[in-house]
Amino acid sequence: MITDHIMASVADLAQEVSQYFVSLQWERLGAMLSYNPSEPLLFSSGLFLFLFLIAANAHTAGRVLRGACIDTWRAAATHQRLLRFDDIR
Repeated sequence: MITDHIMASVADLAQEVSQYFVSLQWERLGAMLSYNPSEPLLFSSGLFLFLFLIAANAHTAGRVLRGACIDTWRAAATHQRLLRFDDIR
């Protein structure tokens, strides 16, 4: 019963998201991303926001990948220490 309710909610959400993307006016995208001198914001261009989001996601992905590499290195170093300790005994 709860599973059916969750599946119905997910189906409704998927339908709403697809309707949103269909209703977007893609021909206005260039105007939204271009510089508008009449807006008082320092970075009024949507292009700045778009590039910032890409850079932020790339930075986060890099940190996650770096963390995975460090964890792998630590595990290998611990394994080597255990092997050395075993050889000493």
